[in-house]
Amino acid sequence: MSFAQFPIVELHAIAADLVRVESVLSAPKSALTEISGLGTQQQQAVQDAITEFHDEWKTSTQQLIDNIGNWGTTAAVVAARADGADQAGSAVFDKLAK
Repeated sequence: MSFAQFPIVELHAIAADLVRVESVLSAPKSALTEISGLGTQQQQAVQDAITEFHDEWKTSTQQLIDNIGNWGTTAAVVAARADGADQAGSAVFDKLAK
């Protein structure tokens, strides 16, 4: 098993950045949703293809956004717990030093 060490401040910054990225990606985006100017049959076929693409794209994008948010939350919890453990350990050593 291997372990990684990260400065707590950087881990808090990573958590905040991931939460920021999640919120930016979650912001509503306008996209092509309706077409016109083609014949009825062609227009409907293109419209159906666009709708299907958007549905698939929204699903995969939402999964990505959820994962980024989860990693941000996890990083924040890890940072907070590691920081708490460091402070508790420091307090114990301070008492022993007296």
